[in-house]
Parts: sequence; structure tokens; C-alpha cells
Amino acid sequence: MFRLQVSRRLHEEHSQAAGMLARLQAYLVRQGPARPPLPNDAEFSALARGLAAAVAGEIASHFRFEEEELFPALAARGEADIGVLLTEEHRVILPLAQRVIVLARAQTTTSEQWAELHRCGGELVERLTSHIEKEEMGLVPLIEELLDDEADARLAEAYAALG
Repeated sequence: MFRLQVSRRLHEEHSQAAGMLARLQAYLVRQGPARPPLPNDAEFSALARGLAAAVAGEIASHFRFEEEELFPALAARGEADIGVLLTEEHRVILPLAQRVIVLARAQTTTSEQWAELHRCGGELVERLTSHIEKEEMGLVPLIEELLDDEADARLAEAYAALG
């Protein structure tokens, strides 16, 4: 589907994140804002663990790669605006995701904590889904257009080094 390694990897990570967001959204909708999960809710525990792993791993390294490697490479080719926009979104999404994880790991049981988790989780789903769509429709095609095979190989190696 994509010619370049960097485009393929970003697309794969977007797909994985979208799947996680769909599971989170489905759980939040099913529970509603006024019904906290039970302390022994295995689905909620698994969702919290998966979300924590995704944010600590894929999402944080994905954002770091874009900001440290990809956006400067695109800026050098005259396309700085998209990096500025997406970096601004990273600055909102990552702390929001970290807040959701803190609340989820606490095995939230009080109505107030659950209401906050429900609100923050819904906002995370909305913001990160929108962000992924921007990257899929704007960033990934731009990468395919502007990067040559040499730049792709260098960036793919840098991305792999991040973990």
C-alpha cells in the first residue's frame, strides 16, 4: 500500500491505536458515565493495562520520532506547518492519555473518579482519533511524496533505534 518503510510503520501504528481506541470507546459507552466498573472487572483491568502499555510504548515513541526526526526532515523540504500542528496536538494528547492511565490503574471505583475517567477517556478517544485521521490523510501522503529511498532508510533506522 505504501512505498516507504516510514509510511508503513506509521500506518500500522495508527491501525493499532485505532483498535485500542475503539475498545476504550465501546467500554465507556457500555458502562456510561455514572456506573463505575466493579473492582474485579477483568475487561477493565485488561483495557487499563493495554492502554498503559500503548501510551508508554507505541504512542510516546511515535510522537518522539515524529518530533525529533520526521518533522525536521519534512521542514527541511519546505513542509514545516504540518509538524507544528501535529506537535501542538501531541502536547495535549500525551498528558491526557497519561491522566487516563493514572485513573484507570487506580481501579477507579468512586463515582467522581469514574466520571473523570469517563470524561477524559472520551476526550482521549476523540482527540487521538482526529489526530490519527490527520496523519493518515495529510502526513503519510506527504511522506510518500517528499521522501526519497535514502531519507526513508535513514528515518526508518532512527525509528527502529527508538524502540
